[in-house]
Amino acid sequence: MAYDVASSINELLFEKNSVIVPGFGGFELKPQPANIDHIKSTISPPNKVPSFNKNLTINDGVLVDYIQTQNECTLGQANKIIADFVAEVEGKIEKKEIVEFPKVGRIY
Repeated sequence: MAYDVASSINELLFEKNSVIVPGFGGFELKPQPANIDHIKSTISPPNKVPSFNKNLTINDGVLVDYIQTQNECTLGQANKIIADFVAEVEGKIEKKEIVEFPKVGRIY
């Protein structure tokens, strides 16, 4: 059963300030203030920048519920999708590969 967990993380970050990937870590949106660059004559509005926290590993159920709803599958199947994704990402990181999370960032 192929499911794009990385895209789900991006979609959830539009609704939530954090998304926890059970057993892997969590993505958080950190607020950034507006910025004025007097040299370039530009103004940047306030925004939120994603960051990764490997200590956020306890399942809060948000990602699992989202995958379960989007994929119309059971809780067990949703947990398996996430576990397979985590195993794949950790394998890539061990091999020193870059893991791309669309519209969120990269982990390496």
